[in-house]
Amino acid sequence: MRYKIFMNQNTNKAKFRCVLHGSFRKHFGEIQRIHRLFTDAGIEVLEPSASEVIGTKDGFAMLSTDTETDSRMIELLYLHNLKRLGENGFSYFVNPEGYLGKSASYELGIARRNTPLRV
Repeated sequence: MRYKIFMNQNTNKAKFRCVLHGSFRKHFGEIQRIHRLFTDAGIEVLEPSASEVIGTKDGFAMLSTDTETDSRMIELLYLHNLKRLGENGFSYFVNPEGYLGKSASYELGIARRNTPLRV
């Protein structure tokens, strides 16, 4: 199977995009570490933005860059970024404790439906 590779015009490297998933409430520090690692490697991280958790609402972490206050709308906007991944995009699940909660499991199902599986 062939994949079309988009080249970054400035560096002549393949342009990859990703969305990071995981428990922002429990593992946001690790998610931000992975964000920096990917960004330094030239991978565009579409979500989450490089921000900070400013509180929780209904068990859902709220980020300083969130433009909505309804957790359902925040999740919907977050998952909409999966459509922006393109052919060289991928989802990365940050799961240091080996357990996916309800939200991350839901995101895994949506990501799998919208992103080709690459082995």
